[in-house]
Amino acid sequence: MCIAGGTESDLTISGTSSSSADPTYTAAFGKLGYSSTKSWRPTSNTNAYLEVQTSTDNYVTAIKTKGGTSGYYVTSFSMHYYNSSAGSWVG
Repeated sequence: MCIAGGTESDLTISGTSSSSADPTYTAAFGKLGYSSTKSWRPTSNTNAYLEVQTSTDNYVTAIKTKGGTSGYYVTSFSMHYYNSSAGSWVG
């Protein structure tokens, strides 16, 4: 996953986590550019999520996804973000 900010550049990702992950395809593989051949793969498609943390607040204008080489890919997703001022998730 590539998250682009208002300055048309990739955000600096400080961490990733997920609902679940195949041991060979952990949440770290959810970051574009981490691997050219692997991507994050949850162990279950039910309520699967990939969480990306950044070290600063950002204005997100686009999200880019990439499937793996074995035919695994996202067909739909929703985005939620944490509003640090309100102390709650929005989305």
